[in-house]
Amino acid sequence: MHADVVTAGLQYCREMMLTSENHIFRLTGPGADQDPRGLFIIDIDTGEVSVSRSLDREAIDSYEFSASM
Repeated sequence: MHADVVTAGLQYCREMMLTSENHIFRLTGPGADQDPRGLFIIDIDTGEVSVSRSLDREAIDSYEFSASM
């Protein structure tokens, strides 16, 4: 279930990238620019989102953040 949400968000970032010439992508929310910071990172040029380290689903079972351009 959660993989579908992430996949849909990544598709949205790709579509935004294709329709804009001058863009910088940003992530906002827990796991990005809020504690625990730096779990999710985004390539500011391509919008590609990646995980910087293993996620402990027992400690935090889900994350909700926003990608913007």
